[in-house]
Amino acid sequence: RDISRAIVGQIAAMDFSPLNIQGLTLLGHNLKMTVTGKPSAIWLKSWGTMAKTFKNPERINTFRMNNADLYKKAIEAGKMTGESEFVSGVSTVGRWLGKVPIVGKPIKSFYKQTWGRMGAVYSDVLEEAGIKMFEQLEPIWLKEGHNIFELASVTNRMMGTVSATARGISATRQAAEQIAAFAPSYLRASMLLMRDLVSRGASAREVQASLIALLTAGASAYYVIEKMRGQEPKMQPWAKRLGGDGADAYTFLIGDTRVGIGTWMYGMIKTLADVAAIAVDDPDSLIVWNQQHPVVRFLKSKSGAIVGLSTELAAGRNFYGQKFDSATDYLIRIAESFVPIAGQSLITQEPKGGLVQVGAELVGLRTHPATPEGVLSKRNEAGQNVFGESIKRTEPFWSPTSRITPEQTTMVANELNRLEMDIGFVGNDI
Repeated sequence: RDISRAIVGQIAAMDFSPLNIQGLTLLGHNLKMTVTGKPSAIWLKSWGTMAKTFKNPERINTFRMNNADLYKKAIEAGKMTGESEFVSGVSTVGRWLGKVPIVGKPIKSFYKQTWGRMGAVYSDVLEEAGIKMFEQLEPIWLKEGHNIFELASVTNRMMGTVSATARGISATRQAAEQIAAFAPSYLRASMLLMRDLVSRGASAREVQASLIALLTAGASAYYVIEKMRGQEPKMQPWAKRLGGDGADAYTFLIGDTRVGIGTWMYGMIKTLADVAAIAVDDPDSLIVWNQQHPVVRFLKSKSGAIVGLSTELAAGRNFYGQKFDSATDYLIRIAESFVPIAGQSLITQEPKGGLVQVGAELVGLRTHPATPEGVLSKRNEAGQNVFGESIKRTEPFWSPTSRITPEQTTMVANELNRLEMDIGFVGNDI
């Protein structure tokens, strides 16, 4: 359990992603409040809170003392505060490093000022935003005669957390969940929000209104911005092999990188869209549980760090089903388990992730390299082939004629496979 939490902390703590992951439902709440005539900017102001906390990690203690009565009321009602499960393993790693002979003390100090500081930012901004959300809703909630304990519960899951102990889950099962799932509390909160979408009651109405506001505003903004940029919006989240936009759905093309919002909502929407598209196109394949089954892919994406690493090493294939061809591939996969998410594209991806990709992942956005044909079209306009090499040609810029090596063919084929695309190859020309 400690090892699993340590790995999660290593890859999740070193970024500024909480407001675009666990905190995204808060943005929906703010939009809903604004539409109903009670403007709210907790999500937006929390970005400033994050910067202040990074500068002074002790800031949260001042906030707690200044709001002691509010904290007492919220905690008694069941509001969760404290360390986020995404960074709970950071302190464990710090203790381990401190035990290293001779150099343990300076290494631990360095780790505390990097992963430790970022971990504090991650947890504290979510705690403060959650408390402010509770404070904002409390008078409305009580005026309408609702239960304050229910308010604490719904604000917890809207901030991406649930108390396993309060739900009667034993310590043994909690430990097993920590190993089996990457972030079990966040996953449970996400599933409960899905339940709220089809339920009744005050909590369900709050969740429904917030998510509808978020998804409506997000889809509308995406469509308008893409049209203004002269791009065709990609709004079909099912797989490309089924006629959809696949991973390109709801992303912006920035340079050679596609950037969009992730979180459990995108994953769930894509999974449901894939299932629906397969049910229409090839329903029999829904009973075949393999790497391409959308439910299998969804569950794999939520598996624990230790589970994911061990199963991939044992199978000799990565998450996308690509085979490990050498010892280097195995070492890179192991290293990936200790590198922050924003830096993983620098060691696992060809070509390496650039500033756009790393920067977007630092704030919790999902990214992937643009599809080969998109890169080819854009680069040809600038007189380059798909690999960024200068070319001289007499044919039109869109003519797909560029000699490539077998190694380059393999690289593109692997990327096409990851993106579930099939554009065809003839010899070593593309």
